[in-house]
Amino acid sequence: MKIHSAAWYDSMYNNRALVPDHAAHFADWSKTSADARAALKCTLNIAYGDGPNESLDIFPASKPNAPVVVFIHGGYWRSLDKADHSFVAPPLHDMGVCVVVVNYALCPGTAELPVTIPDIAQQMVKAMAWTWHNIAHHGGNPQNVTVAGHSAGGHLAAMLLACDWKHVDPSIPAHWIQKALSISGLYDRLIHQVWGARAVPVCEELAGLNHFSIVTDLTKKGTRLSALTKALLDL
Repeated sequence: MKIHSAAWYDSMYNNRALVPDHAAHFADWSKTSADARAALKCTLNIAYGDGPNESLDIFPASKPNAPVVVFIHGGYWRSLDKADHSFVAPPLHDMGVCVVVVNYALCPGTAELPVTIPDIAQQMVKAMAWTWHNIAHHGGNPQNVTVAGHSAGGHLAAMLLACDWKHVDPSIPAHWIQKALSISGLYDRLIHQVWGARAVPVCEELAGLNHFSIVTDLTKKGTRLSALTKALLDL
């Protein structure tokens, strides 16, 4: 395996540097998220555990027993918040989906309570287990759950596909999570080659979009990402 310099890795993974107008995207997400919370019925800051940032927001569907999408935000595991990503709820709500937007602790944490990426992955396992046991009380179908994420959240979503649930909670079906949407996920594209086309049937670049504008594309009707989402949800 070739060892690259720190500058090379920064040029590959520092998307804020690669997208000069990234602050404008963040500002738009924040405003649109506030609008979403004002417009939709929602229950905010539900604890899925007692650790740092272990909370989630639920935007229930208009009909009971709805398919569920659990969305995990990005931010390189060290920034942003679920409150910045409520904007994903309206387009999914329009599809008839119960939406869960999850928070997690941010790296590096503190000296007293350090946070690592494996810690965050375990938090997502805990959040999903909470969803299995509780989402029916909010009108969601625990047997029909898709996990989605952007950037670092896309990486976490992919990891959840590999979770061995029998070691987490024997009451949860072993192969519970079967569907994931990783939007500009932070992992090697070789995952497609290793897992194969059956496990990863869609792996493509959406032309004209960058690391930040791509997640906004989910909110627009008629886009490729919107169509892929509907197909994944089998709607």
